[in-house]
Amino acid sequence: MLFGVAVLVAYGAAVIFRRLNHAKWRPFLMMGLLTLIWVDYATYLLPWHVAKVTPPPIYQEIKQSPATLAVLDIPVCNYEVTGRSVGYQMIHQHPIVSGRAYRVPQEIHTQMQSIEDMAAGENAAELLADQQIGYVVLHLTWLDNATTYWRSHLTQELGEPMYQDTELVIYVVPQPE
Repeated sequence: MLFGVAVLVAYGAAVIFRRLNHAKWRPFLMMGLLTLIWVDYATYLLPWHVAKVTPPPIYQEIKQSPATLAVLDIPVCNYEVTGRSVGYQMIHQHPIVSGRAYRVPQEIHTQMQSIEDMAAGENAAELLADQQIGYVVLHLTWLDNATTYWRSHLTQELGEPMYQDTELVIYVVPQPE
């Protein structure tokens, strides 16, 4: 689609260049067009960052883990959480359960929710380990009233968290030997 737009812009620029009666203005117009193209591609000039992700240092430790185990971010079906977890994945480089960029088909949404339900149920450690999940990350900002339940349940099922701050609580899922 953008290729078509580029062709139309090129034809439009050619018409404008032909209609200019004075050849001395053509270099200035060309410089103006080149400047617009450069500004369009020079996103570093803007005062905001498109994808600024500053993960906690614990993700470097997760990266060092020799096993390729998935990371489960809870709540799993929250779009803001998945955007953050995809950014964190660039650091820890483990598979994630909830990674997505756009709309999720209903069957995938159901599968992701069922994995979160496994974490909420009895024998969570065993069920999650069977699914090759090695870490459970609670995103406290998006849990609202369920924070207390998740923290007490996961502490009972998985043990004490390996990391906690005001935004995240990270648990390690014990793996069978």
